[in-house]
Amino acid sequence: MRVSLFFAASAVAAATACGTGPTFPGTDAGSPLDIDAGPGTADGGDIYPHPAGWATVGGGSFHGDTAKRGLTVCTRCHGDDLTGDTAPVSCNECHESWRTNCTFCHGGKDNRSGAPPDDVTGRTDTAEVTVGAHTSHFGVPHKLSKPLACGACHPMHADALEPGHGVSGPAKVTVAGWDRSTASCSSVYCHGNFKGGNRANAPVWTKVDQGQAQCGTCHTIPPADGPSRPGKTHHSWKDCSECHGAGYSTSRVNQSTHMNNSVDIVVGLGWNSVNRSCTTSCHTKPQTWQ
Repeated sequence: MRVSLFFAASAVAAATACGTGPTFPGTDAGSPLDIDAGPGTADGGDIYPHPAGWATVGGGSFHGDTAKRGLTVCTRCHGDDLTGDTAPVSCNECHESWRTNCTFCHGGKDNRSGAPPDDVTGRTDTAEVTVGAHTSHFGVPHKLSKPLACGACHPMHADALEPGHGVSGPAKVTVAGWDRSTASCSSVYCHGNFKGGNRANAPVWTKVDQGQAQCGTCHTIPPADGPSRPGKTHHSWKDCSECHGAGYSTSRVNQSTHMNNSVDIVVGLGWNSVNRSCTTSCHTKPQTWQ
């Protein structure tokens, strides 16, 4: 996910050391290029074009913050692959494997897994659309499903310099139900768009921990999709685990199978998913599901 970018501790350490870093082509032999010198400052015979503080983390002009807002500006002098051009300096000289290591830039204060929150300007407030409910989806503190991979909502890239990655502007979201203007997601399977679900459910991305992930928001308890019996829905007289297996009850789910886009029934119950019928001994005759 490009929405939130944050340098890992090792990357920060390497970046901090850049001010006394290696000797680059065009400088005096043995004299490191002072990349914190500021524009117009001569160093080793060259005139340095970057603002003062370019190598200082948190200094307001740190080159990592500029890169996180878009790599295009860097390619103007350092080449399309950032290995050196007009400016004969390569990112690889300080940052090993940065192009293929997603967590070199992505990740936040909650963990180093690649999940935010920390947007490109350093904000961490979940009320910001650039931060929002990322941790709820990746860390799943609600325990209603398995963690979602970044690719569930965003296009994935194998290389930071692939077309479409590292450009300015908001991260691209591939989920059809996403509306950035309202910061909400609607008409998607994971929030109620399924048989018997609450299709009108439209949780707001920036209202984290406000009850939007509670059981009953995506479907009724028990779910409304049930057998054709007057007054009965989804076997409301049974415990969920009897049909759906261990880990289920009226107050909890099995994270490994819940919200997996499939109706999981205990093997041996006689469930036929093709004609939606059940021949288990629980019934005196086969029952057909609605």
